[in-house]
Amino acid sequence: MPAGIAVEANGKGEPLDLSCHPGAITAPMVGTAYLAPEPGAAPFVFLAVGSVPALLLLDGNARGAFSGPDLGFVALTAGFVLEEGFPRDELRALVASMAAAARAAGVAVAAGDTKVVERGAADGLYVTTAGVGLLDLRAVLGLDRVRAGDRLLVSGGIAEHGIALMLARGNLELELDVESDTAPLNGMVAALLAATPGVRALRDATRGGVATILNEIARAADVGVLVSEDAIPVRPEVRGAAELLGIDPMYVACEGRMVVVVDGDQADAALTALRAHPAGREAAVIGEVTAVPGGVVQLRTAFGGTRIVDLLVGDPLPRIC
Repeated sequence: MPAGIAVEANGKGEPLDLSCHPGAITAPMVGTAYLAPEPGAAPFVFLAVGSVPALLLLDGNARGAFSGPDLGFVALTAGFVLEEGFPRDELRALVASMAAAARAAGVAVAAGDTKVVERGAADGLYVTTAGVGLLDLRAVLGLDRVRAGDRLLVSGGIAEHGIALMLARGNLELELDVESDTAPLNGMVAALLAATPGVRALRDATRGGVATILNEIARAADVGVLVSEDAIPVRPEVRGAAELLGIDPMYVACEGRMVVVVDGDQADAALTALRAHPAGREAAVIGEVTAVPGGVVQLRTAFGGTRIVDLLVGDPLPRIC
């Protein structure tokens, strides 16, 4: 299956001789391809189909012609919708932060665009992104592969991103040191797949939190899910803020956490792989997949009882995307 190599949307490098890449897939009306202009820069190329950026598609053999580390999730585009009068210093700070995060993840921000709208029409700034990646063939993943006896893991403490946003946005006057859990997952996923072939499914717990992901797993695979309240990692300051706000941390968005479903016999290996990664030090096994009741998520409480964890009713708080 062909995989896409990322785009470099500046067109200032030396023309790329495609004859040295026998796996390259050609298409009509494709313009000039360029190497990255800086010595040692990531091997991104740019193709033009009319005025629209396109991708140089390479099969597995041709991919070896490009030097450097495994590229994984290799390129992003970023579109900015700016309100008239938005402070330039804030925009520079945001772009610098995005650049730092992209470097940490080994990802290029390959193209971007800006649009300016009238004052009051965009709440300051909207940012939208799209990504291009390479398919990792070491595992075939999907919720339809989940089976009774599988174990469920989470890669770190939950609810930190959503609680941090609520504390930053609202006039809550709560002096709590809560930081967003935002983090790239590509390196941790690569380590996990290298350590165990028994990974069934991966889901990032963003809108709706871990509870929503667990319900999606249960319903898609028609299995039961049983998790333990004591096993779910929630930092004390996050739990305290959630209690004050009357919010269940299970439904609060994360931005750098994933839920992993793995063969029950390989749960220990998966946990070790996650905890060996800097972003997964607080990873934990939180529960198991059961045959019945199908489509239902249950939580074993700290008091020894169980309760049903249903899908979130209404919009998640805070609305982040």
